[in-house]
Amino acid sequence: MKNSIFAAALFVTGCLLASSAAPQDLPGGSYSESCTGCAVVGNQTAVTCTCCKKVDGTCNNTSANFGECPGKSLTNNDGALQCGD
Repeated sequence: MKNSIFAAALFVTGCLLASSAAPQDLPGGSYSESCTGCAVVGNQTAVTCTCCKKVDGTCNNTSANFGECPGKSLTNNDGALQCGD
């Protein structure tokens, strides 16, 4: 009985910790239509994407510091993240 109570308490604690450690939301912008595998990284103002489509259809691994962008939005410019309009 003690083991099942301990296991239940451990499960609840894990769920609470997981929900409080949610990653920061991705910034807005048109890049989300052609880039995948994107995540906020580092100082929480940079985004890296594992695949941003280039004009020729190939993927490019790219990152950008959206903290420096007016409006905090990004766009995909031929496989490279850059500040949006």
